This record gives sequence, C-alpha cells and structure tokens, in this order.
Amino acid sequence: MKKIITGIVTAVAISIGLAAPASATTGSLLVPGDIAPGNYWATPTDSWGGYVAVCADYTCSPGNGMIENYLVDGRTMIPVPSNAKMVNAKRVTLTPVR
Repeated sequence: MKKIITGIVTAVAISIGLAAPASATTGSLLVPGDIAPGNYWATPTDSWGGYVAVCADYTCSPGNGMIENYLVDGRTMIPVPSNAKMVNAKRVTLTPVR
C-alpha cells in the first residue's frame, strides 16, 4: 500500500511541476528529469555524513563542469540552479524547501 501511495504522490507532484518527495539518495540525478531546479535540504543518512555536487555538465569535473559541491554533516541547503544538468549525491536525503 505504501508503494502505491508513494507512486501516486510522485505522479501528482511531477504532473503539477513539483519536485518528487524526498528519498535517500546515492547516485546521479538528472535536472530536470529526476530533480527540479530549486532549493533542497540535504540531510546525511548516516554518521559518516554525505556529499552533494551540483553539476553544469555530465562530467562534473572541477572548474567549468562543477557549479558547487557540499560536504553534508548536518542539514544543509543545496541550491540547484536552472543551468544545472545533474546532481551527484552520496548518503543524503534531499527534501525540497517549502
């Protein structure tokens, strides 16, 4: 039942242009396909902390490819600008700022 409700909420959120609900994240999220531009709270999912990189391209290399990166050891605001192409995340939960 929980999966059905989560799927419905995600579908409604996407259809009206909202970011998907928060979820534990490790991996690459495409902008705007997986994550919409906007501000997010990043919260680490374990005691080691987490990491988020906001990328201007798909290489996300330091310099022109990386917009900003964050070491997340507590609740941290992560801006995802409209020119971002991807967000790389490790051991964090991303929640849209409301």
